[in-house]
Amino acid sequence: MNQQVISCPVCSVKLKFTSTTLSTIVDCPKCGERISFNTQEQRDEIIEVEPVSENEIADNVAANRVQLSDSSSIGLTALLILLLVVLPMGIIVGGAYLVYDTLTSSETEIAQSDGRAAAAPQIRVKNARRQDAIVPQPATPEHPGSGAGDSSSAAKPVRPPAKRKVAPPPESSTQPDRGRVAEEPDGVEADLEDPGTEDPGTENPGTEDPANHAPGTEAPGTEEAAPSGGVPRQPAVIVENFEELKYHWAQGDEHVYSVSISAGQDAAMDKIHGQCTYKVSHGGLEQNEEVDVTGTGFVVTADGYIATCAHVVAGAKAIDVVIGDKSYRGKVVVKNGQLDLAILKIEASGLSVPHLGDSDRVQLAERVRAFGFPLSSVLGTGLKSASGEVSGIVTHPRHGKQIQTDAPINSGNSGGPMVNEAGQIIGIASSKIAARFASSVGFAVPINELKKMLVTQGLQVPSAGPEEKLAGPELAKKVTPSVAFIKVKSVLGGQVFDVKYSSYYSVTKAFDPSQVRISRSPFPRDERDTGTVRVNSVGEVIEFQGKSNLPFLLGPLAQLFIQPVDPDGNKVWSTESEGMISIVKKSEAPDPLRRGLPPSLGRPFGSGGPRFSGLPRNPFQREEPEETVKDISAIERVHYEIIEVDGDRVTIRKKYQFVTQDDEERPYFNVKGVGTFVFDRKVGMPAKMTYRATITKNDEEGAFSVPLNVSYELRDPEEVKRQREETRARIAEQNRQQEEWRTVPNAENVEKILADVEPRSMSIGVISPMQELSTVAIVPEKRTKVMEVAKQHMAYDNNFVAGLAAEVVAKWSTRVHVETLKEIFLERNLSYRKAKKMAAKKLIEIDEQQFFPSMVDEMEDTGFRYELKKILIEAGPEMEQPILDAFDKFSDNSIRRNLLDVLKEIGTRKSIPLLEELERNDGSLKYPAKRALAEIRKR
Repeated sequence: MNQQVISCPVCSVKLKFTSTTLSTIVDCPKCGERISFNTQEQRDEIIEVEPVSENEIADNVAANRVQLSDSSSIGLTALLILLLVVLPMGIIVGGAYLVYDTLTSSETEIAQSDGRAAAAPQIRVKNARRQDAIVPQPATPEHPGSGAGDSSSAAKPVRPPAKRKVAPPPESSTQPDRGRVAEEPDGVEADLEDPGTEDPGTENPGTEDPANHAPGTEAPGTEEAAPSGGVPRQPAVIVENFEELKYHWAQGDEHVYSVSISAGQDAAMDKIHGQCTYKVSHGGLEQNEEVDVTGTGFVVTADGYIATCAHVVAGAKAIDVVIGDKSYRGKVVVKNGQLDLAILKIEASGLSVPHLGDSDRVQLAERVRAFGFPLSSVLGTGLKSASGEVSGIVTHPRHGKQIQTDAPINSGNSGGPMVNEAGQIIGIASSKIAARFASSVGFAVPINELKKMLVTQGLQVPSAGPEEKLAGPELAKKVTPSVAFIKVKSVLGGQVFDVKYSSYYSVTKAFDPSQVRISRSPFPRDERDTGTVRVNSVGEVIEFQGKSNLPFLLGPLAQLFIQPVDPDGNKVWSTESEGMISIVKKSEAPDPLRRGLPPSLGRPFGSGGPRFSGLPRNPFQREEPEETVKDISAIERVHYEIIEVDGDRVTIRKKYQFVTQDDEERPYFNVKGVGTFVFDRKVGMPAKMTYRATITKNDEEGAFSVPLNVSYELRDPEEVKRQREETRARIAEQNRQQEEWRTVPNAENVEKILADVEPRSMSIGVISPMQELSTVAIVPEKRTKVMEVAKQHMAYDNNFVAGLAAEVVAKWSTRVHVETLKEIFLERNLSYRKAKKMAAKKLIEIDEQQFFPSMVDEMEDTGFRYELKKILIEAGPEMEQPILDAFDKFSDNSIRRNLLDVLKEIGTRKSIPLLEELERNDGSLKYPAKRALAEIRKR
C-alpha cells in the first residue's frame, strides 16, 4: 500500500492518502475545502511527495480516510521545515492543480508552447466545473511567477503538448509572397470604444481592449493591478473543451434570419424590418491554387533546424531551403499560426548557429538590422540588410507582443532575423503595414517566443554570445552564414460553399409633417433580392452576387448575418483593410442621412465580398449630375474577442470602426460601433446579434451624427415551417376567393358595389368600387345598371377615375357597345392605357374586322405600341391583310419592324412578296424581313 501526501490548497495542512483510495474527492478535516485528486495523475503531474515519518502523520489511515497531522508532535526543526518548505509547496501544488483542472490539452499546448496567453481576455464560462469561474493564467516572462514564463523552469522536462489540428491562416492578398502584408496590421489598432452606453446583454470581459493603446507602448490590461502588497493578477485563458468555431454549411441546410434596424432618434427615426433565407446548394468545393512563395529563415541548430514564419510555409506542398550555395529539401516540424512562427528540418550538419538575444531587454530607439531576401523576383536572391530602430513594443490582440521597427520590412523578409548591434537575434521579421497612411512600419516576433518553441520541441536554445557592439560589415559576417533563402510551392484554398439567398426588407422613413415640402416618402419602401454567396467554413465571403444594399451604410442584407471567425481558433482576433471613398457634390442636397456622404462606404459587419458598398438611391429624390470633389482614403478596423462560453453558444464581442484618413482630430466620416453576437456551434451559424453604432460626418457645415441600432436572430426551423404552412394556406384561400370573385356570377356582390358607388358618385371615393366592378364576375341582369354608372364616370374630370370607369365599360360591354369600345381604344389619355388594351381584345373577340385597319394605325402611339403588337399577334391571321395594306403608309422604321415581327408570327403566303422585296431592296429592314420569311416558309 503506497501512501502519498498532499497539502490542502486553502489551509496548507498536510494530508495523507493511500494509492488504494477509492474516493477522488475528500473534505479537508481542518477547513472543509473539497479536494479533488487522482492518485496516479496527481503523483505524475501535479506533485512529488517524499515519505513522511510516523512522527509527522499518524500511520493509522484507513483506505477512505484522511487524517490531520498532529502538530504538537512536531519538533522545532520540523516546524521550521513546515513553515519554510511545505507551506509554499502546498500553495504551489494547490494553484497548479486548479490550473490543471481547468485547461484542456489544446490550451495547455498554447500555455506551454505559445507562452503568450497573457494577452487573452478573461472569459466567463457557464458550464465549466466551477460555475462562472474566472480561470487564472500561467505566468509569462512579462509576468514572472510559477508559470511557463518562469526562466528557472526553462530546462525542466515539459509534458509534450496534445496535438491539435490548426487551420491555415487566411490569405489576405492574391500576391504569391505572403510576407508583404500582415495578417492583421499590427500596432495601428483603432480606438474602438463603445459609442454610447455599455454593450447590451454582455458582461464586462474584465480586461481593457488591447487595441485601445497607442503604438509603441505596452497595451493596458495585460497585467491587472495587484492588491496592496500582492502578486499581480493575471488575465484568464480559455477553459477546457473549447472547440474552434466553424460554419457547417451542410448541403440542403436552410437558415432563416430576421433583422430589425433603426437609425436616428424619436420622431426622426428610420426603421427597417426584414428577413433573409440561406439555402446551401452543395456540400463544398475544393478550391486549390498552386503558387510560388519566397521568404527567409535562419539556422537554430547545427543539425538542420530552421526558424521562419508560419505564413511563409502555409499550405506548403514543397519547401526548398538554400543556405550559402547549398540547397536542401525541408519539412515543417511545428507551426504556430497565432505567433506566426514555424520550425523546419533539413538534412544537414555542421551548420553555423547564430546567437539569440533576450527580447525582453529590447529598448525603444535601439538600433537594429533586418536580414533577408526582400522582393526576390525584382532584386534577386542575394541577401539584403536593412537598418533602423525599435519604434515601439506593442501588443497585438491576435499575435501578442510585437517589436515595431522602422527598418524596411518588405515581401520576402518574413522569417528573417532582426539583430541588435551585437549581432544577437532579438526578433523574427513577420509583417509590415501596407497602407497610404503608414510607411516604415514593420513588425517582428520577439525571439523569446521562438526559444519557448525550441524548448517545447526538446531542442537546445542557442547561446546569447558576446555583448560587444560590432561594426556593420563585421556584424553581417557574423549573421549571414546562418540566414536561409526559403522557396515554397504552396497550395492555397480549401472548401468553399455556394449558398443561395433570398432577402426582403421594408424601409419606413421618418419625416416631419410640419414641413411644407416633404422630400422623404413616409410610405414603406420594399426591397427584394436574390443571389449567391460563396463562403468558406470560417465565414469569409469569397464571392458575392447580388444587387440590393441596405441603407445606413450596412451593405448587402445577405452578408449581414455571416460573421467571420478566426481560422486558427484564437479567442481574440482583428482585421483591418484600406479603401477609398469619393466626396460627391450635387446641385441639390439629398436627405439628411445621405447629405454629403460618399457614394460608397464600408460595412459595419459582414465578411469578405465588396469591402465598400454603395448606398441605395432614394426613389423620391430627384437625381442630379454628380461631381466628384475629392477622394479620401479610409480604414476599416474590426476587433473580436470571445467573452463567454455557455455550452454550444459562444458569445463574441465585436468592435467596429470605419474612419477617413483626412483629419485625425476631425475626420470627414467616422462610423464607430460595438456589439455582441452569439455563435451556435451545434448549428454552425451565428444565432443572434445586437449592434450599436454612431455615424458621424464632419464638413464645413458642422458635425452631423446618426445613432444606429441593429439586431438580428436565427429563427427556429419549426417556427419557420409552421409559419410557411399557415402562409400557404392563407394564400390558397385568398386565391380561391379571388378566382370565385372573377368567375362565379354573384348578383349580391354586384349590388353591394353599386350601393357603395351611389354616395361617392363623381368623386375620388369611387376609385375602390370601380376597381371592384372591373374585376368581379359579370352578372348579365346587372349589365345595364353597371354600364350606366360607368359611362357617367367616364365623363368625370378626374382622369384616373375616368380611366377606371373605361375599364368597367370595356369589361361589361357587348356587341351593342361597339362604338363605345372604339372610342376607348382611340383615346390617347395615359389613364386609359389598361382600358385601351381591354377594348382592343373585346373588339377582336366580337370580330369587328372593319375596325382592324384602325387598330393597325394605332401603332403610331409609341406608349401603346408594345402592348398593341402583342394584341395583333393574338388576333391571328385575320390581322395579316390590314397590316399588308397599311405597311407602306408608315415611314417610321420602328413601326415597320414591329409589324414585321407580327407577320413573322401570324403571316401566310400572302406576306411573302412584301417580305422578299424588303429583303432585296431595304437594307434597314433586310434582316427582320428575312427572319419573317424563314418562319412563314416553315409553316
